[in-house]
Amino acid sequence: MTGHFLIFVVSLITLKKGGQYKQVMPAYHIGIVDFSPFPDYPEFYATHKMMNVKKHYIYNDKFTLNVLDLNQIELATDEDKAYQIDYWARLFKAKTWEDKSLEVIKRCWRRGIRFLRKPVIPFSR
Repeated sequence: MTGHFLIFVVSLITLKKGGQYKQVMPAYHIGIVDFSPFPDYPEFYATHKMMNVKKHYIYNDKFTLNVLDLNQIELATDEDKAYQIDYWARLFKAKTWEDKSLEVIKRCWRRGIRFLRKPVIPFSR
């Protein structure tokens, strides 16, 4: 059975007791790091899957590692920007609330959302 071992490992996470392997849901790991896991191959957002090294085919789609490197925002691709992954990375990277607020304001401004000076509906009990 192709991927039997990996399916077993993923099933430890996603399969209920007594379930069958065909019921195993894919497992995705999303790592947000502030270091480059592979310094010789810097990348902003990387997707890793298990692959046969000799024949270069993907083992299976049941296990995926996604890594977002906060120190490589400048390497964001057009696709990363289209999904606004760079925006979220800058938000995660911000050190102060002022920096976080500035990122949100910039994003809203680019989308044409303007801030009101006073709330339309005041908060009350």
